[in-house]
Amino acid sequence: KGSISIDGVSLTINAITGKFRIAAGQSAVTITCNRCVAASSTVILTKYAGVADATMTNAQAVAGAGSFVVTGNAACTGNVDWQFLVINAVA
Repeated sequence: KGSISIDGVSLTINAITGKFRIAAGQSAVTITCNRCVAASSTVILTKYAGVADATMTNAQAVAGAGSFVVTGNAACTGNVDWQFLVINAVA
């Protein structure tokens, strides 16, 4: 499906990899991925190189059924771009 980059607080990306932006003034974003994410999924985040935001220095992803929420340690002062990879266990 490819990578998708969207500003916003809530968006849909139906792929196990992609990119998104947490817009200036925001501290979190919800990524909906109905076919890709389960509560047992692991989501790996990577902040884009060259993105310097003194307030949002890190973030964590919490997976749920059909979506994951990325929350930064603080609201960012500028746009912060991230990449993600969803890993699902094989039974």
